[in-house]
Amino acid sequence: MKNSHFPFEVPDIVREKLEQQDNRQEIICADGFKMSVQASRTHYCTPRINGIENKYTEVEIGYPSRPEPLLKKYADSNGIYAYVPAIVVYNVLQKHGGMIGGELPYLDIEKSAGLMTDAFTGYPL
Repeated sequence: MKNSHFPFEVPDIVREKLEQQDNRQEIICADGFKMSVQASRTHYCTPRINGIENKYTEVEIGYPSRPEPLLKKYADSNGIYAYVPAIVVYNVLQKHGGMIGGELPYLDIEKSAGLMTDAFTGYPL
């Protein structure tokens, strides 16, 4: 298969191995808040694909260092926050003084914001 990553034919099985996504480093914010932000074929994200060039509208967050009200509605019982919109991740980072360390997936904040709707009116936020 030929694609933007490889300018020559690469068997699918080889391409998949080459595009495997390692977990990203934990995010550290200016106020000390920490969380894992992940996106790949094996995480609760949109789209569910591997690759560093992909833009994600939703990501998986794991194990924040302290409770964060902006994430509460995405929580499960195991410390994982599934399908968190990119705009919510951005808002969490801003709330905690910005990111000073770690790695983020490539977030499509603009598209994510367009997908968000007000719970009462159904209109875009």
